Amino acid sequence: IQCTFSTAERAQMGIEPCRPEHQKRRLCQHIVDHWREFTLSHADKLTHIVRQGIPDDMRKRMWLLMVEGMTQNMQRYPHLYSSLRDSESGCDDAIDRDLHRTFPR
Repeated sequence: IQCTFSTAERAQMGIEPCRPEHQKRRLCQHIVDHWREFTLSHADKLTHIVRQGIPDDMRKRMWLLMVEGMTQNMQRYPHLYSSLRDSESGCDDAIDRDLHRTFPR
């Protein structure tokens, strides 16, 4: 969190200096409580935050907010998914090699 947000940004979100796991919880709570504002101003940081881990008891709420945002984007851009699906990614070989680990039989 300290690398992701400046001291001023953390203060603005009400995240005071404390143990890292408490900062993570406070940040996630802030994100849930201010989802729209947070994603508008810090969308570029959301992936990094999620990859650092979401506290177990907050995962459901974060997941629902993220899925809702994806659904809204799909409604806003109805043909985007199909055009992306049908386009070449340049990673098709790597994806094919990894499918058996991602979706074991």
